[in-house]
Formats: sequence, structure tokens, C-alpha cells
Amino acid sequence: MPRIMIWLALLLWAGSPPNASKYSGPKCLGPFCIDHAVPTRTLFKQLGPPAPRASPLSPYCYRSQDGTIFLYIDTIGPEPGVSGAVFLSDFANCVHMRSQATTDDLRTWTTREGVKIGSSEDDVIKAYGKPSSENKVDAQTIRFAIRGYRTTDKVQMIAEKMMLYNDAAGDDLSAAEFGVRNGKVSFIWLSHNE
Repeated sequence: MPRIMIWLALLLWAGSPPNASKYSGPKCLGPFCIDHAVPTRTLFKQLGPPAPRASPLSPYCYRSQDGTIFLYIDTIGPEPGVSGAVFLSDFANCVHMRSQATTDDLRTWTTREGVKIGSSEDDVIKAYGKPSSENKVDAQTIRFAIRGYRTTDKVQMIAEKMMLYNDAAGDDLSAAEFGVRNGKVSFIWLSHNE
């Protein structure tokens, strides 16, 4: 009986890649980082004052002056001073809510490894390795990506697939997701409290 248990344990161990459960994604996107706390006021200094939020759980929404790059900042729960996640995209990601134009060049927001909106899918894989999972974009993805989205809204194709980087074991709540459209990054989501 013990041989069978040892054999099963070895089989399970051999079937798991050595680093499958570790987070290998980016630590920072622009001034937002998940390896240290970044107060919302720090982001507001760079972006400018935010538009008022509809509720304490709504994101702070920004758009580039030319309306081509969009950013929202989620806080940790209703705490307005603690940044929990950012979502940067080449499509409007806050609808039916106020967003603030920023003079900050959102196109220059990159990860420490140089991945940004418009980078290739290969650039993402070179920087972070194989993702934890890949999924096709569906209606649920669109509801997640576009805050304030209503099912009656007409939406462009935000991405064809998503590449998720997270800790499969759940020990580390850090997570990053890259949307890919026509082989290029169309959105980057980075969170330290998935």
C-alpha cells in the first residue's frame, strides 16, 4: 500500500510544473506597483484630480487628452486612499460614469519590463513566461473590463483573448491580465488584491 501512495505522490508532483503556482507577472504598471503600497494621492499627483465617483466602490476613471488611452483605478474596498488595481486600455473602460482627462501621457505607462499598450503578445511571453491561463473574450469579460457596462451597450472588440498571470495556489493575491487583439496588447490589468 505505501508504494502505491508514493507512486501517486510522485505522479502528482511530476505533473505539476515547478513554478506553476508562483506569480510571474509584472510588479508595476506606470507608477502603480503591487510590491509596495501606492496611495491614490500619489497617482492623483501624476494624473491630476479625479472626477467624482458615483459611489465609494466605483473606480476613479481617466482618459488621455486625445481619447485613445483609458485608465481606471480601483481602491481596496471603499477606502478611497488605497490603490488596489489599475486597468489601462486602448478602449473606453468607464461608461455611464464620469472620467477625467489627464495631461499625463498614458501611452508611456509601461511595466518595468517595458510591456505597454501596443506591445506584442510575444513581448508579454518573453517578459513573464507562459501565462497561468489563457481565455477567449466573452460577455463576462467585457462586463469585467468595462466599468458601468450595460448589456444594451454596443461595444467594439476589446480583445480576442486574455492572458492571466496569478498564483494558482492562492498564496499570493497578485494578478495581471493582458488582453490581446490582433497580436497586440489592448489592455493591461494589474492587481495586488485579486
